[in-house]
Amino acid sequence: LTRKLKLAAMCVPLKSPPPPPPPPAPVRRSCCAAAMALFAVAVMATCAFYPLWSIGTPSATGGSRSCRNAECWSRWESALWIGLSRPAWATAWLALTLACYFNWLPMVDRVLAASVFRPLSDLTFGAYLTHPFIIRLLAANRTDYYSFSYGDALGRGLFYFVVAYAVAVVVWCLVEKPFDKLMARLVPRRGGTSGAGRRAAGAAAARSKSPGARDAAGAATAAAAVAGGVTPPTSWP
Repeated sequence: LTRKLKLAAMCVPLKSPPPPPPPPAPVRRSCCAAAMALFAVAVMATCAFYPLWSIGTPSATGGSRSCRNAECWSRWESALWIGLSRPAWATAWLALTLACYFNWLPMVDRVLAASVFRPLSDLTFGAYLTHPFIIRLLAANRTDYYSFSYGDALGRGLFYFVVAYAVAVVVWCLVEKPFDKLMARLVPRRGGTSGAGRRAAGAAAARSKSPGARDAAGAATAAAAVAGGVTPPTSWP
């Protein structure tokens, strides 16, 4: 019986076959995900461009429309915008993120998960923390007020983007990465990367080098496969 178990253990594959690919999403789910994504994009476009209706523009009766004279948004429109614009923007991005996470929008997921966005994703948190201070610092050192124009708004936005990510590079090199390595050394990861875990793993590996230990382990694996109703293959894959 021991000889048969040893022969069966030699035929047991070391690696299990790879899992099958996930089934494609149903058509109804894909249509709902596409509709949700379009609605989220519409919400984000509204949050980005709807404030253009509240700027001073030439009026139909001649002259210029002034928001100081209550010719733009009313008070309740301004209150709704201040209270709902940012939650709506965050909810729209949440909808797109969940759709990509559950593979409901595979094409959008492939675009957003491209390798070109990996460096920016590592720096985004630092840019998120530092960009308000950059904007406030530059605005506080101006000698006059901002005058709105599309070109000026686009130029200032690109300038803030470049400066914020440049500062984020410095923060990532001096703060985030060193502390990440320090936490990796202090906090053991799952799987036993601490000193005791490595010593135990090394002792187990040393014991498994002996022929008797390998034969016993192979026999136990074969017996478990036979007991579970799995027939060992006749040759290695």
